[in-house]
Amino acid sequence: MSESTFEKNTKNTTGLCAKWLEKFDLLSKIGADEKFIFSAVKSPAFKELSFKEKQKVTFNWLAFIFGPFYYFSKRMWLKGSIILGSIWIFSGIFSLIETVLGLSLPSVLLWVIPYVICAQLANYDYYKFITKNEVMWPKMSKVFSNQKGIAGYLVGSFIFLLLTLGAFSSGVPECGSSEATDLVVQIAQDKLKVYGALANNLDMSVKSIRTTSTNEQTGSYQCAADMEVTGVNGTRSFPIKYTIELTDNGDEFYVNVFGL
Repeated sequence: MSESTFEKNTKNTTGLCAKWLEKFDLLSKIGADEKFIFSAVKSPAFKELSFKEKQKVTFNWLAFIFGPFYYFSKRMWLKGSIILGSIWIFSGIFSLIETVLGLSLPSVLLWVIPYVICAQLANYDYYKFITKNEVMWPKMSKVFSNQKGIAGYLVGSFIFLLLTLGAFSSGVPECGSSEATDLVVQIAQDKLKVYGALANNLDMSVKSIRTTSTNEQTGSYQCAADMEVTGVNGTRSFPIKYTIELTDNGDEFYVNVFGL
């Protein structure tokens, strides 16, 4: 394979594999030396690239999977730390939106949105790190000019995440949580103890769980489900209802089961 145009003009590419040299060459052609990646992809040079070449410039699958930890693996510690802290802030804001609006947004959004951004930036950031020794985005370098500032950002963003998760959490497990269903099974087993050894031979589980009502003020739940009981005579299923409430001291929750 012939030596890339980029490799001829750069002294810092020693040890890079052919795939990275190709990516760096493409980034150099679209003007990534002088432009941020989102500006560079608007250039005529980028539009002239093939679809495969555009993907090599704008997306990194490993960064999509591992996010800021991919940055750490490439020794881009400062940028990776800012991304990690920003993900924590995003998660906290996500929790606030769900609570204030009373919505249950797809949890996959917590992962997909920030990790897609990582995937779009990773190749460009590594290019700037290797060729320009850039450890922080220029527009953010004044704010995060040293490691203490970044450490403070990480600590602050993590505290924000903990506060948003803790402040709006009722402490009551949801209908389908293992804490709640295990207790429902335990209550059912206790009621069957009057039948002696027969109860010990039954395998019980809670299936088809539905949340029928939620009390926004107390965070308590009303639930419906099927109790599935398996014994020597086969498996039977019957409907049950149960409620989950937080005790007044706020340290425990109480489950009441109906239909047993």
